[in-house]
Amino acid sequence: MIRACGKNIIIIASLFLTVILFSQFMWPAVSVFATVESEIPVTGANNSEDEKNNIYDGLEIEHDAKSVIAVEIGRQQVLYEYASNSIMSVPAASKLMTMLIACERLPLDTMVTISSVAADMPDADDSPDYVELQTGDKYLLEYLLLRMLYYNSDSAAVAIAEQIANEEARFVELMNSRAQSFGMTQTNYLNSTGKPVYEDFEADTAIPPTNRPLQYTTAVDLAKLMNAALQNETFTDLFSRSNDQIIINGEKLVPMRNEIEPLWTFSENAVTGAFLSGGAVITRGSKNEINLITIAIGSNTDNIYTDTINIYNGIEDFYEISTLAKAGDLYAEDFEQTVDGETFGLVYSKTTFYIHPKDNEFLKSIVSYKTYGPHSRPIQRSMLVGQVVFELLDGTKIPVEVSPDRQILSTITILDRALDQLQQNQNLTYVIIAALGAFAIVLLWQLFKAVRETIHLIILVILDRKTRKT
Repeated sequence: MIRACGKNIIIIASLFLTVILFSQFMWPAVSVFATVESEIPVTGANNSEDEKNNIYDGLEIEHDAKSVIAVEIGRQQVLYEYASNSIMSVPAASKLMTMLIACERLPLDTMVTISSVAADMPDADDSPDYVELQTGDKYLLEYLLLRMLYYNSDSAAVAIAEQIANEEARFVELMNSRAQSFGMTQTNYLNSTGKPVYEDFEADTAIPPTNRPLQYTTAVDLAKLMNAALQNETFTDLFSRSNDQIIINGEKLVPMRNEIEPLWTFSENAVTGAFLSGGAVITRGSKNEINLITIAIGSNTDNIYTDTINIYNGIEDFYEISTLAKAGDLYAEDFEQTVDGETFGLVYSKTTFYIHPKDNEFLKSIVSYKTYGPHSRPIQRSMLVGQVVFELLDGTKIPVEVSPDRQILSTITILDRALDQLQQNQNLTYVIIAALGAFAIVLLWQLFKAVRETIHLIILVILDRKTRKT
């Protein structure tokens, strides 16, 4: 009798569960929120959307150089330029590319053998450090790189090229390949030294070349090269040294000094790295916390220092750096949702700065938001869920990634996942609903029978107790 009652209770519970399941399937499907892209006006920004200005409009810098460019390190935003796309023969481009490839491929303690070709270069036995490079000698790569950087050494460049590719011609192929990867579309290399090569021009002719160079670059491409090179720690370390002392062959101490070391002092240490080659001055430095690359090509000898210092001073007077987005601040113009419909806010994941003229915020009034969604649980505070894209009036886009403003733990059960799958397949859902309906009818019939049997059993128990008492 007790077992019969327990069986009836199980049947009733099963019916209750069936009703719950039935109601779940009849609910409308959960909508999935996914922000593709939205645009929000920026309060206080310039509202002229069609206007596209150069950020350096109004910046005047006095210089003697024939081609100039100053760019921000990293973002490569042009802060000043003058004839920066002029195609010119610039020996510095070859030396810097040679230096970068060496830093990428060889450790500084590599011993480099001097070939007869390198030893025949004019500077092999005529260097400010009084070190003669002779055929068969071995020198540290670090020494040869500094000799090339400090003294514009052709012999060091050739020796390094041959060490990496066995012969200079093969190394030049590597130089041009790297130039293409950096987007240097107006650059062509023919040698590692930067020695000018002109169309139909012989080097021993006294007539100066007037036709186009076959080995060439532009200030814009040089800036691209420097920006890529400064991502290499070894290159950056060497380029930042104004002087050094190198021990050669374990016995000779050689003091070395950059030929334009005074530029560090004259600029009041705004310049933190510099290279002079063939009338071109390439520097890295900082003004108003703005990290800069400057290129000045074709400066008169008397103005080599002045041109670069004027560029840095002009940047300092004209620009300032401001906070565009602060880490942890709420981005209140949009929000996200998980695939199961729970909403969460957005906060900037890191503090981002931008450069603008001191009297102009230089921001477009529209900000766009792009999601990385859809987003499934769990949602962690450290996740990156989208990006807010700010745009300057010169077209520069600055993306700032955003994170959730709170953590959302995973509460999705196996049943929830099954329901989600069924909601995506309507035909299967209808079949299961029909089957559950039929099952519910059967359970109702079983419930009716169970109730009837339970009442009958209770009556029998009562009658049995009365019989025993009499």
